[in-house]
Formats: sequence, C-alpha cells, structure tokens
Amino acid sequence: MFWTDVNPDSPKIEVAWMTGANRSVLVNTKLGNPTGLAIDYYMDHRIYWCDSKENIIESMKPDGTNRVTVVKSGLHSFLNSVKL
Repeated sequence: MFWTDVNPDSPKIEVAWMTGANRSVLVNTKLGNPTGLAIDYYMDHRIYWCDSKENIIESMKPDGTNRVTVVKSGLHSFLNSVKL
C-alpha cells in the first residue's frame, strides 16, 4: 500500500506491505502537501500525486525512482475551473 504523510515538518510518501511490514519512505524531499495519490496500472504502475502547496503534479515508479514533474504551473486555476 502507498500513502502520503502531510506532516508540515516532514511531508513524505511511503509504502508498505498490507501487513505493515517492509515500510519505507519513497519520497521525502521537495514536497509541500502531497495528496491525491493514484496508481496507473497501465503505465508500469506509476504513482502520481498532486501537491497543493507546491502547485504541481508529479509521478514516480513504485520503487521511488524516476520522479518526474507532470504539471508545474496553472494547476490552481485549472482546478478552480473544474465543476464537480
């Protein structure tokens, strides 16, 4: 399982087995408020998240490697224009 920890002092994205064993931190740098975690099963199980403080969407492989920025500007105004 994957989850985000939005602790203001040390935000991070973590992973563990469903039993809680093998817990590890995948990302703990350059994060503000990581939320909106999603897995793309058709693209090598890439993990995507949005960061409301940094105003970006990022992605990485399930092992924490190959971190890339998907969207880094205009995200706030885009989200405000979406009607739910």
